[in-house]
Amino acid sequence: MDYCNERDLLKLDKLLNAIWAHTKDLNGGDIPEPLLLEQRAWLKFYNSACHNEDDHPFSLVQQSYCQKREIEFRILSLSKYIGEGGDAGWPADSMLSLLNEMSIQLPWN
Repeated sequence: MDYCNERDLLKLDKLLNAIWAHTKDLNGGDIPEPLLLEQRAWLKFYNSACHNEDDHPFSLVQQSYCQKREIEFRILSLSKYIGEGGDAGWPADSMLSLLNEMSIQLPWN
């Protein structure tokens, strides 16, 4: 078990859900159809990109690190829809800058 990455994955999943809720709020309770299609495509990619059938401990760490990296990238790419990290329409530069400048409430605080 990869405790550190697994713990981070749970936090990132909560953050991703909070960004979706914030995006929905900013759009009058709806998510634009193109963004929904984009998310569905990303989910298909995410489920296959880090797939691992090997149960070796090092492989499990690599898999969870891959998942963590992909969720972080998705969060940063979604930040352009909520106007965080500078000008609206531009994604945040890094997770640190996004978390420092974010106006949404984090679910684990």
